Amino acid sequence: MTSNVRPNSLSPGEAASPGALFTSRYRLVFYCFLLGLIGAAAAIAFEEAVRLAESLVLERLGRYRPPQPGSLPSASYVHE
Repeated sequence: MTSNVRPNSLSPGEAASPGALFTSRYRLVFYCFLLGLIGAAAAIAFEEAVRLAESLVLERLGRYRPPQPGSLPSASYVHE
């Protein structure tokens, strides 16, 4: 004997509950927000790792100190 009732399906007179729909939307927004925070934290950590590597490799091992922004003379003349 077979049954025509499918599991997890709505009856013809039943409406989908709006609470379940909004819950999944809010969960998706929360996951997107969380993923953005994790991405921002990873970008900040990567930038700090690059600065640390620059400090260790260039300044300590290579004894080279890069010029500070604005310390180089600007070209005030134009060759024609």
